[in-house]
Amino acid sequence: MKMTYDIIILGSGIAGLLLGSELSSKCKVLILEKEKQIPIQKYWLTDLKNAPVNSELLSCVDSEYSFMDFISYNFINYRLKGNYALWNTNKLTDFLKNIVLSSTTSSTVITNLKFFTYQNLDNVIQVYASDLKFNCKILIDCMGSSSPLIYAKNVVNICGFYLMYGAVLNTKAKIEPIGLHNINVNKNPLYLEVFPTKNNNAYVTIILPQKKIKNAITTLKEDFDFIIKKSFYSKYFYEDYADVLYGIIPAGNRKYFFLRRSRTYKSCCISNGFNKNVVNL
Repeated sequence: MKMTYDIIILGSGIAGLLLGSELSSKCKVLILEKEKQIPIQKYWLTDLKNAPVNSELLSCVDSEYSFMDFISYNFINYRLKGNYALWNTNKLTDFLKNIVLSSTTSSTVITNLKFFTYQNLDNVIQVYASDLKFNCKILIDCMGSSSPLIYAKNVVNICGFYLMYGAVLNTKAKIEPIGLHNINVNKNPLYLEVFPTKNNNAYVTIILPQKKIKNAITTLKEDFDFIIKKSFYSKYFYEDYADVLYGIIPAGNRKYFFLRRSRTYKSCCISNGFNKNVVNL
């Protein structure tokens, strides 16, 4: 295995795979993932008008909606009309990964390697992941809320987090897509999302805004089980589930960045004065 790459991408979520699938057509790309396999614990809903622009991805669209409901805590309902695409996460992930692996640039994806630091040398960036070292010209951070770089370099003013917990549920009855339902299960407001698929399933999640991350995931599971098993929503869903959905979305303000041309690589990349050729997304 050659350990030198043009670009290393940290994180194999949809963001990392999308970047990798595009960049691997011209650059030798390595995507590093800390988990044993590429994570599929999230789902993606986008404006359908974006799909035809990337027609090769259309086979990965699961369902299309002409509206979504937004429901207040006292059941006032607002219907937002539009054209929306719910993506099949498994198909989309596999499709993007195969583009990277089949590229002529010898790009690849390696799982079960945990990034922990990097070092700037004269002409390369040396990346340390588990017990291995890799060299690259450009390092791209797609690790999201788990990125040690965001906190170590203090590049974002974190105001709080959106904690997500849910599952892929089998449906008993037809349910319309819900973009957001504000439900007061306890003192903290919860936001319920429901997006049915074409296979009599639905992506069902609750989202909790929090200033700090404590033991909220345990509480979220209890609230989620109450909603799908004991609330009025129980008539739509079967109780058993195995495919758990979860995530942490940081909310904050990005600190000042500017674009600077690198003399070494003659390429324009994001810099905040502490490191050239390291991009945090």
